[in-house]
Amino acid sequence: NMSITFHKLKTKENLFDGILQQITEQIKSGKINPGDALPAERVMAEQLEISRPVVREVLKSLELVGIIYSVHGGGNYITKDIASCMVKPLSLTYDIIGARDDEGADLRSCLEMKNATLAAHKCTSLQAAELNLILERMKIAKTWKEAQGYDHELHFKISEIADSRIINITLLAIDKKTADTMTKFYASLEGKKEMQKHLNELHQKLVNAIILHKGPEAALAMNEHMEFFQKALANS
Repeated sequence: NMSITFHKLKTKENLFDGILQQITEQIKSGKINPGDALPAERVMAEQLEISRPVVREVLKSLELVGIIYSVHGGGNYITKDIASCMVKPLSLTYDIIGARDDEGADLRSCLEMKNATLAAHKCTSLQAAELNLILERMKIAKTWKEAQGYDHELHFKISEIADSRIINITLLAIDKKTADTMTKFYASLEGKKEMQKHLNELHQKLVNAIILHKGPEAALAMNEHMEFFQKALANS
């Protein structure tokens, strides 16, 4: 790709940060697009005025954090889904520090409440119909696994409507942390008709507030839903 060029690094500059900054600036300015090939290691080394082994080391680091991916014998490319490239490192960080399930649920609750508020401001009539359709399917789900799938789809749709990339990337990372917890929660609802009915009512309240563009009510409904989830989990 002829549009991607690098310039000599400042002598005291951290190599990884320096090269990453040049890539970042070119992505932001539109010179590099997701999926584009980087110049050959030899060309990068010449442009940056550093050795090829050093370039290789930096590229390996960029690959580890998900900014680029390499094809055996075919060079290095900018990650296609660059918006989600930090999900894995963030998720890994939660594991390394030993984040508890309730901490994951607390963070999720904060972000979901903000998403509900944003979705209430932005929801179109088509999106309102989509939310209602997911909700109706959730209500007639035959198994708890099916209901869990629609629950996930509903929250994903609210995220999509809210359209806040940083919140959504963080939610994707927490998703990995809270996936087991969600399964445990839904399994605990098996045969408990009253709890299932209450959960459907909470979802309906949330969707109604979003559709009617009532931001504060949507946030409160989401909070109520998340508290129900945490209480049910604590009792299971």
